[in-house]
Amino acid sequence: MVTLVQVRRDDEFDIRRLLEHYMRYDDDLDLSGMLTVFESDAVYRVMGGEHVGLSAIEKFLRDHGMTKDRPSWRDPGRLMDPPLRTHISSNPVIEFVDDDTAAVESDFTVIERDENGHALVVLAGRYRDVVARQADGRWLFRDRTGVSMQRRSAKFFGTALGAS
Repeated sequence: MVTLVQVRRDDEFDIRRLLEHYMRYDDDLDLSGMLTVFESDAVYRVMGGEHVGLSAIEKFLRDHGMTKDRPSWRDPGRLMDPPLRTHISSNPVIEFVDDDTAAVESDFTVIERDENGHALVVLAGRYRDVVARQADGRWLFRDRTGVSMQRRSAKFFGTALGAS
């Protein structure tokens, strides 16, 4: 018999996977992947703007360099290609509003290489999310808001996505 504790544990695991996929899609500039983590009418607040619905989110992502024109490490001969950046998600706090909705807060840090190859923290902050279970069982972002705590430079925002 499956208990509520086991169901919640599975839900928390699935929600954490959603957070991780978002970060990886952002790192890889994977537009098609990124669009799979939002509901069709999701609200996405980052970089001082609000984008409502997948079309608006896609336009924002394209306008900020997400086109998936970078080869994947899974492509032949690409295993050792370094990533452009790394998003690190941590400290997720998941509170269930009801069986199919959760409020989630998670911290994030973004690391990029400088022109000398040194790793630099370029952005840190917190995401405040509402996620919802879909009819097929997947959890997606209904509302995602990024709040910056620290930014290294404006250069970061020329090619990368991140919080406001």
